[in-house]
Amino acid sequence: MKRRSISLASLIFTLTVVAAACGDNGTPESPAGEPGEAEPIEVVFVYEKPADTVGWEDAFERARQRIEEHFGEQVVTSFQDRIPDTPEGKAAIQRIAAEGPDLIIGVSFGHGEFLQELAPEFPDVHFMMSQFDPPEGVENFSGYDIAVEDGWYLSGVAAGMVAAEQGHDLAGWIDGFPIPFELRQINGFALGYQESAPDATVRVTFINSWYDPN
Repeated sequence: MKRRSISLASLIFTLTVVAAACGDNGTPESPAGEPGEAEPIEVVFVYEKPADTVGWEDAFERARQRIEEHFGEQVVTSFQDRIPDTPEGKAAIQRIAAEGPDLIIGVSFGHGEFLQELAPEFPDVHFMMSQFDPPEGVENFSGYDIAVEDGWYLSGVAAGMVAAEQGHDLAGWIDGFPIPFELRQINGFALGYQESAPDATVRVTFINSWYDPN
């Protein structure tokens, strides 16, 4: 088993911070500790859509780049995109795991169950996925989350102030699927919106797709 230049826990913690603040253009501080001669940690990000798709994939892609900036030669990252939410997609992630990276980061919600199922099969690979809990008895899977509803609450307060000034009482929200992560955002926005415009309502439409320009 190869010696890692930094702890996996340190990388996971840093990734969570970077993913939450990937819009920051500041220069990160150098990590503590000396890399020595250890082999770099190998991290693969898995995207369902093209890596430059504005929104979810693009945010993680910028986070991936920040990880490399932060850790330098201690971490080697790469990405695989256009991996569908289908059995073929699971097989593609399985092939990635078989190549032996230290860490696989799942981005698409549709890949979550794949990573949960593959983790026991590849105990030497760590899997990380937002909004998914580790399977019972599996130690190489990490779930994480952020309080995304807090930001949407503030956005709702601002939007409600504009609506109240202009005499509007209805806001529209278009979303992909009614999963808990999305509902938290919608509820956060609605609560903030009604804080500024108490009689207003938020009308929600789900399009049953994560990416549908039409």
